[in-house]
Amino acid sequence: VRRACLDDGEDVWVQCAAFDVLFAMSPRACGPVIAARIAQPISALTPKAADDALFLRRHLVRKTAAFLTRESGLRSSLLQLAGDANGAVRQMVASVLPLLPESDAERLAMTLRTDADPQVRAQLLADLGHVGHALSAASAVAHVEDRLRHDEDSFVLRVALDAAAKLAMTLPNDEPHPENLHARLRSAVRALQRRDLSPKLNRWADEAGERIWLTQSPTARAIAATVCRAIDQQREAEIRPLPACDAMLASSRETVGRVLAVLAQNDFGLSIKGGSKPSIQRGEWIKRRAWRILFEGRHSATDKRQAHLHTTGRHYHGTLIAPSGRMSELAPTKVPGEPLFEASEGGWRHYLPLVDQVLSAIDQGQPITLFTCAGMTDIAPPKGLVQRLRSFWRISARFAELADLRNREPADFIAALRSHGVAIRFRRYDGCEPSPRIAQMFRAKST
Repeated sequence: VRRACLDDGEDVWVQCAAFDVLFAMSPRACGPVIAARIAQPISALTPKAADDALFLRRHLVRKTAAFLTRESGLRSSLLQLAGDANGAVRQMVASVLPLLPESDAERLAMTLRTDADPQVRAQLLADLGHVGHALSAASAVAHVEDRLRHDEDSFVLRVALDAAAKLAMTLPNDEPHPENLHARLRSAVRALQRRDLSPKLNRWADEAGERIWLTQSPTARAIAATVCRAIDQQREAEIRPLPACDAMLASSRETVGRVLAVLAQNDFGLSIKGGSKPSIQRGEWIKRRAWRILFEGRHSATDKRQAHLHTTGRHYHGTLIAPSGRMSELAPTKVPGEPLFEASEGGWRHYLPLVDQVLSAIDQGQPITLFTCAGMTDIAPPKGLVQRLRSFWRISARFAELADLRNREPADFIAALRSHGVAIRFRRYDGCEPSPRIAQMFRAKST
């Protein structure tokens, strides 16, 4: 078995199997064999031999980590593998931290979190949600803080933001002063936003910050539990009663909207309608729309889908709307007005209203508010029936033009809506720092 382990001319699967047998028979004998096999750097090998050596070393990392609690003498072998010149080997070391004793996991995490390879740093953060298996909660928070404040790699920062949100959910509520750890995570997210590295990172930071806020607020958690029960297995566009709606809205309309925005980050949009029979809808209606009739009448084509209505558009339920953070088109469609993914931002700018949402506010004759991870967008229709009808028909007639303007020139789009009597305002949540880029977009243009 030992000969097969040392023979790099053997098939790589035979080598791996031989090490499995050696670990099972005598873990203590594995240390010198591992040292002999990893003495030569991978870069000095032929391409075929390098591929086999890389595969074998990653396999050895997994086996060494699994046996470390039974054979402490393997610690030196693991440290040798953690210092391997190939980043893929060190990445595997980062992935097995949950298998290690806490002291070893802490020491390796301190080394790997500043690794030169961003894939290694990202791998370390990807498993920090399982704080009970590897690091203490305080140590895991410290690792996330360090990367959010000092790392420059976009991928590492995105993984760190996701890790921050997952850590916030796993922090035990009975821990002494758990809010301190939550506050440290939110402070690190804000520090990243102040660095203003890119619109994409700012959006991810907004989402992570709101998820952390939800876990930190008992009131928000109670509202989230009520809403989740109401929408459990709810079909798209289905409306369900929400008896607790009035009590929730009475306590804080903003808090309810923020909770919906967090729940809609990776799901369909959610909307709430108050009144005598409060209800909640998941998704939107697709019903007949005046703008679509006008548009189809002006754009005849022989390649339109058959047996399909071409006169429908989106209708929205209620005045409190949390648009989906993910549901969007990756490329422009022949039908205008669809949410369009913007590569520079990594999303479809759901804080910027769709033309259909503006028409819904005019239909209802009362302001509606869009709640997103970035903040709140208020849409107020013109006052008076005549003014509303005039605004409705003018916007419907210019629907395609306005929808295109929204995707190309957001500031001009907002100015155009205001010229039709629709008031648009963006606000940040209480206690949140404003986004200069979004605020500038909604600022009234000088004439």
